[in-house]
Amino acid sequence: MIGGHARFEVSVDDAKTLGYGQRVGFPCCTQNRDAGGAFSENGRAVANESRIVDLPGRLEAETREAVFTYFAEAGAFVFGSGLAIVPFLYGGVVGDFHWLTERQFLDAVAVAMITPGPVVITVSFIGFLIAGFPGAVVAGIGTFLPCYLFTVVPAPYFKKHGKRPDILAVVEGVTAAAIGAITGAVIVLGRRSVVDVPTAVICVATVGVLWYS
Repeated sequence: MIGGHARFEVSVDDAKTLGYGQRVGFPCCTQNRDAGGAFSENGRAVANESRIVDLPGRLEAETREAVFTYFAEAGAFVFGSGLAIVPFLYGGVVGDFHWLTERQFLDAVAVAMITPGPVVITVSFIGFLIAGFPGAVVAGIGTFLPCYLFTVVPAPYFKKHGKRPDILAVVEGVTAAAIGAITGAVIVLGRRSVVDVPTAVICVATVGVLWYS
């Protein structure tokens, strides 16, 4: 505590990268500023609560907002079963945002596969890994809200006009796209799960059981 204010350190480079340089008041190469925002020689900046909004809290809020936006896009544009969403989630959660590692992502999908309910509940587990319980809530809402808006609300109109040739053509196209997405999920999960002889044997045995059951 300095002057009645809690004080914390944040990297100058990190703050500039995150876009907080202007809010924190970081000049590019200033050192040994006053106690309100002192820069030490090792490039660490010290700011008190009177000079900066709570940076961790702001980052958490922005993370939750990004999680909601991304999962809302997934819920709005991905059609098919729960597995159809897996390639889309992998590309964003692991590839673009780097919220999770490949192993964490595979574990999240595995948890959804072995628990009751639709596979798409994996989004809540992924949200939990990213931002705790609030992340799980916003990820779930973001994913299922578009489904509600696009199916439940206009359901009476679908029932009335569902036999029209143009509507049937759209449904057939969406079905074909969903099959492709599910195939993509099999490829994404298989390439990262079947890594040695035991896992290959388990995979072949499972396929055999499903094929002849």
